Amino acid sequence: MNKVTANIRLYPFYCLFGWDLLFYASTSTLFITIVKGIDISQLVLIDAIAALGFFVFQIPIRAIASRFSNKKNILIGLTCWLIGIVYLIVANNIKIIILGRLFFSLGSCFKSVSEVSILHEPLNRINKQNWSLAKKLFESLL
Repeated sequence: MNKVTANIRLYPFYCLFGWDLLFYASTSTLFITIVKGIDISQLVLIDAIAALGFFVFQIPIRAIASRFSNKKNILIGLTCWLIGIVYLIVANNIKIIILGRLFFSLGSCFKSVSEVSILHEPLNRINKQNWSLAKKLFESLL
């Protein structure tokens, strides 16, 4: 039981570091425009292709991810994010930046399958199907 509540207490920290896309989006936008020399219209095109990739990858990735555990899905997703960031860092043209953003979209698809389950499964184990315990634990950490 203590391990389950410890996992519930770790969830807000995972959200802090695993979902911090606001910081990533602003930093990557500045990096792409200033360091890589991509103008804003090309950046919008890159983001549109990444959103389209996220849309296209949803159904096949859900079928693939159902074969793995939640932990493996999140690790695969974070690995795809890491590959996407490496592509972004070493990119010397817009095609490689698009490829990096597509890896980021692929990783987001893997992560989205399992993120809610990470908290929901421990709550089911302790017979708390609602989110009140998680909310109370989250508030106690603040």
